[in-house]
Amino acid sequence: MTNLVAAIAAQKAYQAKPKPPRNKIGVGNKKRERIPDATVMRILTLQDIGIPAPAISKELGIPTGTIYNVRYRYRLIELEDGSQWYNYVGE
Repeated sequence: MTNLVAAIAAQKAYQAKPKPPRNKIGVGNKKRERIPDATVMRILTLQDIGIPAPAISKELGIPTGTIYNVRYRYRLIELEDGSQWYNYVGE
């Protein structure tokens, strides 16, 4: 019986002790903002010139993974008026 009373007292003492704040799961899972059209065009034109993804990443201040995602999701197309734009490569 004394062990039970000692255990309850220990639990109460532990709960009363201040604890550091916990990181909440899912807080960092916010959706990122959409990349502007001008940035997508800049990535595709620099890639078309032959500049590697890490160099593009440094120049534009965007993570390298984003550069690769843009590279594989979009492609440059030429419009009827001779200008270039990008097209989604997907299903």
